[in-house]
Amino acid sequence: PDPAGGKQGKMNTVESWVMVLAAFGVMAHTPGVHYVFSLFFVELLEEFPSQSRAAVAGCGSLSTCIMLGAAYLSGKLQVRFTGELVVLMGGVAASVGLLLASYSTQLWHLYATFGVLVGFSHAMTFPPSPVIVSRWFDESRRGLACGMATSGSGAGTIYLGAIAPLLYRRLGGW
Repeated sequence: PDPAGGKQGKMNTVESWVMVLAAFGVMAHTPGVHYVFSLFFVELLEEFPSQSRAAVAGCGSLSTCIMLGAAYLSGKLQVRFTGELVVLMGGVAASVGLLLASYSTQLWHLYATFGVLVGFSHAMTFPPSPVIVSRWFDESRRGLACGMATSGSGAGTIYLGAIAPLLYRRLGGW
């Protein structure tokens, strides 16, 4: 099999760098969403006053555990389909999960949408992104490209951490 995933003629091109930019965006969003969950913790406690702090915090922990724990499944799906398709479907499912989470009226709704759906969806986007990027570059640029894509994880945490409180105040709720 072609280690470049069939992209031998497209390595180190403008299209390759577009993939880095796309992966940067995916990497910025995915862990960032999990890391800023704690910024909404007080609001979530107010939304679910009969629930313990541990029960509310457990939702974010579950989502992160699933995101990282389901990486094996994500790898299997990449082999069966393509990494790009897996990331695309994961992104769509994550968007749906986040939208549905915003309508949660009971804690189990939040566990089902954010904890499980977003967790599995992010497992389909986070681990495959650097793998996809690596297939678009030869050895001379692969490290640089993967490093740039993966740096989105830190950038997204900073960015989402800064705008989440602003959006909360602007929109009047989580």
